[in-house]
Order: sequence, then structure tokens, then C-alpha cells
Amino acid sequence: MMEVFDSSNRLDPGYITVVWSPSHVGVRGNKEADTAAKERLRLPAVNSSTYIERKKMIGKIKQFVTGRWQKEYTDNPNEAIYKKIEPLVSSRIK
Repeated sequence: MMEVFDSSNRLDPGYITVVWSPSHVGVRGNKEADTAAKERLRLPAVNSSTYIERKKMIGKIKQFVTGRWQKEYTDNPNEAIYKKIEPLVSSRIK
């Protein structure tokens, strides 16, 4: 696991994908990832030159998720009448 972390420091940040998993139960490699994360928390500094603030990261995640949702909605042949009324997906309550 440490090899993965060390290698990730040498990669372009655009090549790394962070995936959130809602549950740890049954996820292969979870114990190893948990152990590695705890080890990294003990480091005095993070070895990275690229940082993104939390607010900006949340915005990018929302933009990505909404884009994927829109594509799936648009590509789905069902509900054509509703799509004429509401062509864009939104998380806003209407």
C-alpha cells in the first residue's frame, strides 16, 4: 500500500481518481487502505505540490455528478414528454 502512496506522489494529479465508498463492509482492500491512511496521518507534512480547497473540490464533484446524471437522463429514451418540460436535471427542489 505504501508503494501506491509513494507512486501517487510522482503522478500528475489528473491521473488520480478519488472514490467515496458509503460502506467499508465487504470492500476488498479496506483494511489495507485504512492502515495506510492512519500511517499517513502521522506524517508531519504532505508531500504534494497540488492542493485544492474543500469548497472547490465539492463544486467539482457536484459538477461531475450532475454532468453524468444529465448524460444518463438525456440518453434514456423514456419519459420524452417530461424531458420536453424539464430538459435539465437539477438537485434543486421545485
